[in-house]
Amino acid sequence: MNKTVFLFCFFIINLVVGKAAAQQKEGAWWFFGSRDFTTSNYWGPSLHFNGNKLAIGKHSDPSGIWGNSTISDNQGNLLFYTKYGFPYTRNFTLSGNPPIPEYPMIPASFNQQYPKSIGSSHLEMLVQSPADPQVYFHFFLTQFGWSLGGIGQTTDTTYFNVGQLSLRLNNGFGDAIPNALRVIQKNAAIKMAALLHTNNRDTWILTHNREGTHFYAYLLSPAGISAPVITPTGRPLAEIGRLKSSPNSGQFTTNSAAGIELFDFDRSTGIPIFRQTLTIPVINPLYFAYSTAFSPDGSKLYVGSGNPDYIGVNPPDIPTYKAYLYQFNLASGSPAAIQNSRFHVFTFDSTHTVFDMQIAIDGKIYLTKGYHDGSKYLSRINCPDQPGAACRFRYNEIYLQGSLSGRNLPALNQTIFRNAGFLQAQALRDTICYGDSVQLSAYGAGAERFQWQLANGLTAPDDTLANPFVKPTQTTTYSVTGSSDCSQRTASVTVVVLPKPMVTISGSASVCPQVQGVWYKASNPEKLPISWGVKGGTVATTSNDSISVNWGNASNTAQVWALPRNRLGCPGDTVFFPVNINVILATETPKGADTLCLNQAKNVSYRIAPTTGSVYTWGINGGIIISGQSTNSIRVNWQQAGNNKLWVQEESRTSTSHCFGVSDTLLVFVQSSPAEINKISGPTQVFTFAQNQVYEIEDPQLGLSYNWQISGGAITSGQGNNSIKVNWKNTGIGLIEVSVANAQGCESSKTVLKVEISGAPLPVFYNIITPNADHKNDAFVIENLKWYAENELVIYNRWGIEVFRSRDYKNDWQAEKLSSGVYFYRFQAQGKSWKGWLEVAK
Repeated sequence: MNKTVFLFCFFIINLVVGKAAAQQKEGAWWFFGSRDFTTSNYWGPSLHFNGNKLAIGKHSDPSGIWGNSTISDNQGNLLFYTKYGFPYTRNFTLSGNPPIPEYPMIPASFNQQYPKSIGSSHLEMLVQSPADPQVYFHFFLTQFGWSLGGIGQTTDTTYFNVGQLSLRLNNGFGDAIPNALRVIQKNAAIKMAALLHTNNRDTWILTHNREGTHFYAYLLSPAGISAPVITPTGRPLAEIGRLKSSPNSGQFTTNSAAGIELFDFDRSTGIPIFRQTLTIPVINPLYFAYSTAFSPDGSKLYVGSGNPDYIGVNPPDIPTYKAYLYQFNLASGSPAAIQNSRFHVFTFDSTHTVFDMQIAIDGKIYLTKGYHDGSKYLSRINCPDQPGAACRFRYNEIYLQGSLSGRNLPALNQTIFRNAGFLQAQALRDTICYGDSVQLSAYGAGAERFQWQLANGLTAPDDTLANPFVKPTQTTTYSVTGSSDCSQRTASVTVVVLPKPMVTISGSASVCPQVQGVWYKASNPEKLPISWGVKGGTVATTSNDSISVNWGNASNTAQVWALPRNRLGCPGDTVFFPVNINVILATETPKGADTLCLNQAKNVSYRIAPTTGSVYTWGINGGIIISGQSTNSIRVNWQQAGNNKLWVQEESRTSTSHCFGVSDTLLVFVQSSPAEINKISGPTQVFTFAQNQVYEIEDPQLGLSYNWQISGGAITSGQGNNSIKVNWKNTGIGLIEVSVANAQGCESSKTVLKVEISGAPLPVFYNIITPNADHKNDAFVIENLKWYAENELVIYNRWGIEVFRSRDYKNDWQAEKLSSGVYFYRFQAQGKSWKGWLEVAK
């Protein structure tokens, strides 16, 4: 493949992968380090990338020189960390003075379901299952093996192992899944990388054999771990060093005696494709390219030198050696241009190896170097996407509070840093309840200073924090600018605020003492969960939206209450519905329409809230009850205009009482409706596309409005009046409908007129034109031309010579370059022909 074309494809892939699965905070915690046996400092360093500044702490029992792995959730909360090929949970306790977090081993250690590795685990990594977000696969390489039942492992090879951890176990703190621990490869090199499949769901786990002759790519998918895709390396690779993938998984590097081997990676097939060898200066024959890291955008590669003969030696036994850091610009173009882009970033005095380099969620690259146990400092590349000295390398920038770094930084899945070069903004919870606060977070792109735009619930001085707390009262989008000496980026996050859930209660507000099974219902279109309560009675039946109540003795303080909760479980306001328990019933006024038009006053519904056991007797004046008498709901036909009346009597008998009540009277005003329109006048046969056809009402009444509706055409003017103009459309039957309404809104029934739309008018020819540019009679116009779209016009002079011809004539001939005089025309359309003469007067 042409390298320039590859680079273009690579950067497109970088954008696609980033948008497909945005980075969050899975890499927020780092545990690593080695015990310092020369002092009493047995604590390992920890880094927490979750605030304005990097938090540097300590943890108990560091893993030794080879480091460990960590994984957090998408909000940056630690889930597991591993060391010696063994997992630990986040459920820490504090011990020592000053107190240091001490993390427990998973419970499976105590029943040997997950035994410790024997000897040393040199490299390990945690990868989330694509089938279950609560499960993590633990991959680790052991040089001296581990004990598992009767499986014997020798010390002359390296084992590639995998276990599984589930957060559903151990009360949510996680434990090993039984019988999941196994060896998936023997004779593996101490190298491993994770690369994202093209489906942006599955993950390739890549390693190679100790001889450096073959790559092994295992696909972790919902089906589990596949058999390896085995690909020849094409060149002997070193057994020790690094195998590091780019954050977008499009390329990776490993080392050989020749230098750094750069490969492209086919994310769909798992096949590495050799790209080129990158070399560094041979200052000492013992030095070679050891560690690498890609910049966030994948355009820069950093290479650190190492000395294999002295990796296991401590001062003062070791002579004074140096280590070197280089940058290659992978966007330079050709292989030669990339090699020639090599830039010497820094020389490390009094050390022999740049052991490890690791990108973080802040978009910076961290380096550990030194001798056998590492160093008490980390160096940092602050602007890794920038070329040359602009990358802002800073030596020993991070002090580890006296702890040693060890040789390895945590071996993290590089795909979780695929957007580290972009500013990220997120909320601890993207949906909250009204009245709640939530923490926002900005990180990435190397940002060191943050400025949030003031918005609902965010005020100064919190607007300059990386992780401010906000308390919005409505759904709000928060925008932040992150800046550093490298760049300035913006990002935004939206916090959805769920309003307080609200319900209303309906039911009988006046009941007889000891009445049983009275129903009350809450309006609940969103089907929210509701808690019910009763005072003055007991709940007989509950079904989320409603309850039935057995009421007790007489009381004027009885009530039903309901407390709704939204989908997050947040409560709204408690709604109280007062109930009067008395033998004298306060029967409610009937509910229903109290203002009607006479032509709409049939089959009108009225009701009151039902009370179990009550009998209802309805009274009416001005109409008749057509159904429902003796129940709580009736239907009425009103028979006269004017003021009418409706009321209801209620009677109830219980084991202790005979209760009676009469409602207030509902006044119902029935208005007269306008009479139906007798006739619409206007043409009932029109040509297709006829325009400005007038239709009107004969003998209109003053003070009324007219509602016209047209089918087959459009009203151009007059809506609301007694006369309209209509433009008709194509052939068919048009309909005109009109009704009349009075000032009270009562409307008559509709009057309908049918109009036949067909045919076309004949063309009309005007026989003189005056083309003098005064825009009056300048062109030869054929009236009704639009009905004859497919036409031909030919014009001849007096000697029969053709002077103009046009197909699909547009009424635009102005006798250009012709003299005044008499001319003759022939117009043809629809199989017909028209001939005549015209005069041109200039």
